[in-house]
Amino acid sequence: MKNVQSFLFRIITISIFFFIIINSSYAQKDSLLIGREYKITLFSGFEMTGTVRSVTPDTVKIKTKYKTFNVPQEQIATIEDLQLIRTSGDSTHVIFKPDPNESRLFLGSTGKTLKAGHGYVSTALLIPWVAVLAFPFANIGITDYINFGVGSNISAGAFIKTYPDLIFFTPKVRPFHSKNVNISLGFAHVIQFRQTTYDNDNHFGFLYGVSSFDIQNTTLSCGSGIFYGFDNKKLAVLPHPLFMFAFEYRKEKDTKLISENWVVFYGDNGDDSDIGYVSILSFGIRQIKGNFAFDLSVLGLLTNDFSFDPGGGSGKESTIFVPILWGSVAYNFEL
Repeated sequence: MKNVQSFLFRIITISIFFFIIINSSYAQKDSLLIGREYKITLFSGFEMTGTVRSVTPDTVKIKTKYKTFNVPQEQIATIEDLQLIRTSGDSTHVIFKPDPNESRLFLGSTGKTLKAGHGYVSTALLIPWVAVLAFPFANIGITDYINFGVGSNISAGAFIKTYPDLIFFTPKVRPFHSKNVNISLGFAHVIQFRQTTYDNDNHFGFLYGVSSFDIQNTTLSCGSGIFYGFDNKKLAVLPHPLFMFAFEYRKEKDTKLISENWVVFYGDNGDDSDIGYVSILSFGIRQIKGNFAFDLSVLGLLTNDFSFDPGGGSGKESTIFVPILWGSVAYNFEL
């Protein structure tokens, strides 16, 4: 088991340095050159073509054939480099306005945080086999670097009584931020209710760290975390970390492709010769319509441990794959 964890740690470390190098090489491509001709498209759909006169952190000054505009960067959807189009047939698209949902994936978190006073409320539907689980959730930016979320689960379906009633809290802090790299630390603390009472043994959670790397229209995120719980009111930490790798690709202002993948390895009583694993693989789409965001994806539970099979059984045998449907809708707001 130690060999597997050591190998994964090396892969993640190498990937982080690799992505930082890539970001450094691409950083200049997203810069606007004074005196160069660009085509600017706003989120409202308005387009203008002209020469950039100046650029500040808040505005782009562009002189068109008819008028000079001071355009707020937060209103800009894309910028096309007309010189690149003429010389190579390609253009650099720069998305200035960030996706208001960029702090989250389908299930987990990215290395980014919500800005102060920005937040969202969402609900998700998970359809595992014969039941439907709904997860209402709200998250808000306390500062640009500190977020706090709270949520619960509402179970419905044929076997509603088999699912526990939960409430969970998800604080997150972003200790490092640069133009293309964001690193956050956080945890999700869950309280499981048994009827109307709970005690320390019904508290558990997940402590994690995640990094996100922006490369043009793509964001790559990787991270890891550990589960913790309470045994007779004493804190207990599971020895097997959970690893995550995800990517987001945003070609247009209102469409994003997302793949989020998790895996945990474990052995039997410390015996590395019999390694089990459970992984969640996902691929789906996010549609951004004004303040709303709609997610639709297929999750796959991939494991060689039959104890995760809804049909029953136990013990590590051949690999099984269980598809699960996931959908959610979020409303983004600003206080």
